[in-house]
Amino acid sequence: MKVILAGYLKCGTKTMQSAFQELGMKNYDLMENYVYLEEEWRKIYSGHGDTELFYKMFRDVDSITDFPSFYFWEEIHKAFPDSKIILTTRGSEDEWFESMKKQLESRQTFKFRLLQVLSPTARKMINFLRATHIAVWGHYDDNQPWCGRSINNEILLRKSYRRHVEYVLNAAPKDKLLVFNLSDGWKPLCEFLELPVPDLPFPHKNKNAQLVNNVMMSEMGQRIIREAKTSLIVVFGLLLVALYKLISLLRRYGFGKLLVEPITKFLKMFLSV
Repeated sequence: MKVILAGYLKCGTKTMQSAFQELGMKNYDLMENYVYLEEEWRKIYSGHGDTELFYKMFRDVDSITDFPSFYFWEEIHKAFPDSKIILTTRGSEDEWFESMKKQLESRQTFKFRLLQVLSPTARKMINFLRATHIAVWGHYDDNQPWCGRSINNEILLRKSYRRHVEYVLNAAPKDKLLVFNLSDGWKPLCEFLELPVPDLPFPHKNKNAQLVNNVMMSEMGQRIIREAKTSLIVVFGLLLVALYKLISLLRRYGFGKLLVEPITKFLKMFLSV
């Protein structure tokens, strides 16, 4: 482990992931932590984590970014005391909250909630995110409406962000810490990491809170879509069988002209589209 990003969510975590990768580092972000280390993180959330476990998790990784590792920067640094720590922040707390709110709302849609019902992969991932939210924020709103956005607890979110930034500034070893502004680009970052400056523009990722769209375009996202489509086909097939049974029952009791004919016409029209 060479460098730990302790910057909070929506403080350039995806940009830093891309920057570390451009510098030739093997980076673990949210998806890598979920795909490869879900079992270990759940063990940590249940109170069974220690320095040895963190060492085993990240001994073959150069850098870490985003959820949930940013919150456990101190424990990870104990496992890798020679690693450096980078804290990224926003221009103001208000700016951070607006960006955080936008990201949360990007997955508070009917389509995304429906995917959780139709796809086992989506349900499993959301369960992990739920456990991570509770570990980091201390709460998770389970009462999310099917239509419309949830009420994001602004007070708790702001306090969590403020507390995290202040703690990193006070607790991180000064000789190991860089407070980094993304607008400063490659030079201060590479000087801190003792690496040559790349001959390419400094990256800027997830600018418009497009994380959900990016996930859906990934291999896992495509699997979620395939599972959802399969589930819809199964559900539709079962509905057709139930409708056929209903039509047969109505015919048996002499209600054919009243209901069967309109239903049959509708089905023919629907299937011919």
